[in-house]
Amino acid sequence: SSAAFILFLSTAFPQITLEAPIRFFEFMPNTPGTLYALPVKGLLRSTDSGVSWTQVPIRSRKSQPPALFWLAFSPQTAATIYVCGDSIEGAIAWKTVDGGLNWSSISQGLPTMEGRRCEQLEPIGANLYAQVSGGPDDSWELFKSTNGGESWTRLGSAPRQIAISPSSPAQMYYPSGYNVYRSQNEGQT
Repeated sequence: SSAAFILFLSTAFPQITLEAPIRFFEFMPNTPGTLYALPVKGLLRSTDSGVSWTQVPIRSRKSQPPALFWLAFSPQTAATIYVCGDSIEGAIAWKTVDGGLNWSSISQGLPTMEGRRCEQLEPIGANLYAQVSGGPDDSWELFKSTNGGESWTRLGSAPRQIAISPSSPAQMYYPSGYNVYRSQNEGQT
């Protein structure tokens, strides 16, 4: 769609119109006025409560801005930010440790088949969890990194929506109809 996204930020609700629809946006913890937005392609940052926006330079190997679907801040430091999504090389994830000035790929070990995408990436404790969808059978899988995204281990199939307990990451919950299911072993059962 070519429609612009309209963002309302203050009690007087002034309108701010961006050039692309926004999938997701999040305020940076402990940094008033700084927020990030995920348009259809790429990443935007505002340091003045959304009055102005700048494109954050994240590029895939083919020099195209990636389609990003999720943004999360590290619980240890807000300067560490994770984003994930997809590109023509499959599921992708990126990390910055300096508040978004420099980004590095943390996609090694995530599925590389075209059509795969990282739908959600959660930093919990010292671990990262990535939920990946797509592929020929439209399956969903859960991956875990214990080293900041340098490598990933597939934990297994996953439902479309999952919540991981911040205090006990082995406990995972997912809804299905009128029920909520719980795993106490990182989704293994």
